[in-house]
Amino acid sequence: MTKNVITIDARDDAMDAAKLMKEKKIASLVVTKGNIPFGIVTERDFVRIICAKNLQSKQTKVANIASSPLITVDPDAPIEDAARIMAKNRIRRIVAVENDAIVGILTATDLVIYLIKHKRGTKQVLLALTRNMKSVGDRYIFGV
Repeated sequence: MTKNVITIDARDDAMDAAKLMKEKKIASLVVTKGNIPFGIVTERDFVRIICAKNLQSKQTKVANIASSPLITVDPDAPIEDAARIMAKNRIRRIVAVENDAIVGILTATDLVIYLIKHKRGTKQVLLALTRNMKSVGDRYIFGV
């Protein structure tokens, strides 16, 4: 889990978000309203919303492209629980939040690293990575 989570205010524009993501070399930003986590914006959101709809990034507020509400996990939850939540919601990042404070972010890459190191929670982690494509996961990954 990455503990230094980069955030952006919901009132900022998409151009500011893109520049910040480029500068920090990251693929997502947690969107806040004040200091409260509100949503998440990813590179994929730029492709699906800004580019595909031919929107002007300077005139588009981050709040309008962010996935919201933000799906979160307790920072003390087992990684298998986080992977289950990610698979159920078909997301590739989950934010650890405690008392409205962002503690960290767990990504699909973190799950792969965990799987390589610990070799536990395999089914939950792989389902999270396949975006919970149950038929594909069961048939090809687990031999069912």
